[in-house]
Amino acid sequence: MDFKRIRYLLEKYWEGETTLLEEKELKEFFNRKYVPDEFREYQSYFVYLDQSIKITLKDEPKLDYNIEEVTGISKKLKVYRKKQSIQNYMKVAATFLILLVATVIYQTEIKVEKQPEIVRVDTYEDPEVALEEAKKALLLVSAQLNSGSKYVVEISHLSSANKYFKNTKKKEE
Repeated sequence: MDFKRIRYLLEKYWEGETTLLEEKELKEFFNRKYVPDEFREYQSYFVYLDQSIKITLKDEPKLDYNIEEVTGISKKLKVYRKKQSIQNYMKVAATFLILLVATVIYQTEIKVEKQPEIVRVDTYEDPEVALEEAKKALLLVSAQLNSGSKYVVEISHLSSANKYFKNTKKKEE
């Protein structure tokens, strides 16, 4: 066998770059009876690797009982899962209940705010009386407007005075 190739494969092996076929080639080389002194230090390692793969459990222990039955873990998990799922349903139900109550309260508040108060004013059965009352109301409004017109006349006098002062100011310049 080519010892240069073995050296090359060993370098690749220690760097973790060998393929399975190359590793098999190394194991076959080191499992021979005669290995050169240069490679003896690696022989025990590769022989161990080859033998450890061949070791199998002949007397596998067979359990006559179920671990879950002995520990009771699965029953606890089932009970916990049931409690957890019931709690989740309760959370969802509580959320819907809160939303329902909030909606009802909101709707009743809006209905209370939207209902205008109906103000009933005296109504007249006789149209002549109603006409007289309307005339009184219109005369009252007219009197108030006329009293405000006095001030408009006074303001118009101010505007003419203002024009007078503007004209005198222009003459001075």
